[in-house]
Amino acid sequence: MQNGQVSCSPESVIYRLEGKEPNSYNDTGKTEVFIRKEELETCKDGIKVRIGPHSVTVIQIGAV
Repeated sequence: MQNGQVSCSPESVIYRLEGKEPNSYNDTGKTEVFIRKEELETCKDGIKVRIGPHSVTVIQIGAV
């Protein structure tokens, strides 16, 4: 810890499963739902995560 910042390990990531509407789904020729991966680099005073509507968010801190 230095100057109030904590370095997250390279394995720390956020996975988001998102769709545009509550009834969004994927099927042949239809891709309304997707997974987005974001790597965490620096955590300052904890972690604040904005969670979007119609989504599932998984936060992995460190290696499993």
